[in-house]
Amino acid sequence: MDNDASLDGPSGRNQTARRPATGHTRVVALAGMALAVPLMAVLGAVCAVIPGLPWWLGLPLGAAAATAFIAYRLGNAYSALLGALHAEPADADEYVRFHNLVQGLSLAGGVSEPELYVVADPARNAAAVARGAQSAIVATSGLLAALDRISLEAIVAETLVRIGSGDAEAATVGAALFGPLLHGPLRAAAVFGLRRLLADDRDLLADRAAVALTRYPPGLSLAFSTIQSGAVRVASVADELEHMWLVPPAAVDPSAAVPVTAPPLSLRIDVLGEL
Repeated sequence: MDNDASLDGPSGRNQTARRPATGHTRVVALAGMALAVPLMAVLGAVCAVIPGLPWWLGLPLGAAAATAFIAYRLGNAYSALLGALHAEPADADEYVRFHNLVQGLSLAGGVSEPELYVVADPARNAAAVARGAQSAIVATSGLLAALDRISLEAIVAETLVRIGSGDAEAATVGAALFGPLLHGPLRAAAVFGLRRLLADDRDLLADRAAVALTRYPPGLSLAFSTIQSGAVRVASVADELEHMWLVPPAAVDPSAAVPVTAPPLSLRIDVLGEL
């Protein structure tokens, strides 16, 4: 199979980079405001009932608390997310094919070789995690067992283009900033922020870029068909992280309540059939 395609080619990286991990500053500011305002109100009320403290002291305290929370979440985003995914380092001897494919495609795509992790779960799925200079591909043990070499190559290509385009970092930042807020009173602000970070057509763009890298559309189509024939939801992973997966559970289960729209997997397969 020809792996000479570059992520910078006409159908490669530029496709997924149309709206990559840009605008982080604006979204981080949005998260700060969403957190700071209620914290200011609460701390202002607390200060008002404590003798000798002016109510307005709650304003800088609330802003400082929100800033500290965001700085902590972003500073630990990479390792915290790998932990939340229950990912363990992929042993090079046990997962030889996985390692070999990532090494070859990273070189072909001009992407720094990411770390490799495995989630011990029979579900079939994968994720791309990135923050700063750190990046990782996370695959479930069920996926690695179910896919043949051609299909796994296609999935690896997709994770790499997401890393190279900035989509993986945008998703990682989104998980760090907004994941904890999706099940509380700030859910609406968290959903808005997450959607601002992630392109609506991110999945279809990543599919096209992955095909440009491998130059073999049937490989990704076959991979998706194999994934579709099994479970995609990883039971141990919280639902606020579903946007991290290459195939979000909502892509095969329309009834799933998720904050980010995911195209049906059947649509992605049909689009690949036209390439």
